[in-house]
Amino acid sequence: IYRKGHLARAMAKMQHCSEGYDFFPRTWCLPRDYSEVVKYFRTAARPVCIVKPCSGSQGKGIYLALSSKHIEPSADCVVQTYVERPLLIDGKKFDLRIYALVVSCDPLRVYIHKEGLVRLCVEPYQCPTKGNLDNQFIHLTNYAVNKQSDDYVESNDPADENSCSKRSLSWLMEFLAKDSGDPMMPATVWRNTSDVIVKTLLSIESTLAETYRSCKLDADDRSPFTCFEVLGFDILLDEKYTPHL
Repeated sequence: IYRKGHLARAMAKMQHCSEGYDFFPRTWCLPRDYSEVVKYFRTAARPVCIVKPCSGSQGKGIYLALSSKHIEPSADCVVQTYVERPLLIDGKKFDLRIYALVVSCDPLRVYIHKEGLVRLCVEPYQCPTKGNLDNQFIHLTNYAVNKQSDDYVESNDPADENSCSKRSLSWLMEFLAKDSGDPMMPATVWRNTSDVIVKTLLSIESTLAETYRSCKLDADDRSPFTCFEVLGFDILLDEKYTPHL
């Protein structure tokens, strides 16, 4: 699931057979689904998509598209509907990096770190238009992208996070309570974000458990604690404080 194409297929499977998987934007895998992408752009009222290389990282190769003509049909990538109304901090788009530790996959056991990262764009957010479509500093929250800007502000003082481009999850929770006017909003966002992480892992639980069992050297060893994995989940909050994977 750390590869975007595999994640998209796992989410599509769960969306087809289970409720509660609307946290993942509508996604197509190219080149297989290119005709569906063309159909979407023809029929959607305001089509905006973000295109990501399946095996990419650090924002490399990511771009926005307002037409299927801008997307290479044979590219190994995913095309997702773009969340146009994100929650903003200081007028800027941001996302969260949440870490989860999987200590057992049969049965599945997961610990979610209560601290994490808030990664801000360096330029104020604008809804995608032809004029700003190529401005990564508006639309992409990746640290590797934004640190290249002269406007990027390093977080050198842990006691003062109000102006830097990367902040803590603890800081965000205080912000959410103030911004929403609801003291329970931080708890609600955390509960919903944890739900996203658990459901994402459930999408591969059966395959993971089967692979795990086949790799155990001792068939009689029933201990579930012989492997682990640390995963980083990227979460985007929209203007209604709803998390998206």
